[in-house]
Amino acid sequence: MKKLLFPRNKDPALWKINEIFEQFIEIMGEKVKKTIYFSIIVDSTPDISYTDKLAFIFRYVSNNSEPVERFLKFLANSGHKSKDLADAVFMV
Repeated sequence: MKKLLFPRNKDPALWKINEIFEQFIEIMGEKVKKTIYFSIIVDSTPDISYTDKLAFIFRYVSNNSEPVERFLKFLANSGHKSKDLADAVFMV
């Protein structure tokens, strides 16, 4: 995985965080696609400034039957109603 995220032929100063993040998401997506069971966990939590944030976590069962949880990202919370949460999930 390190080779994919940090190519040897590029100067580290030229690595772009967005490219690395997109590659990471692609790798996680491939792992989730290979599993039989997975879930998306969305939880609301206040940050240090008491601003409500949504945390997105993937949970899946690996090939060796171990549960795996991977944090995806934080988003600003636009509301606590089911439609607000569904809109946030589809936005990710």
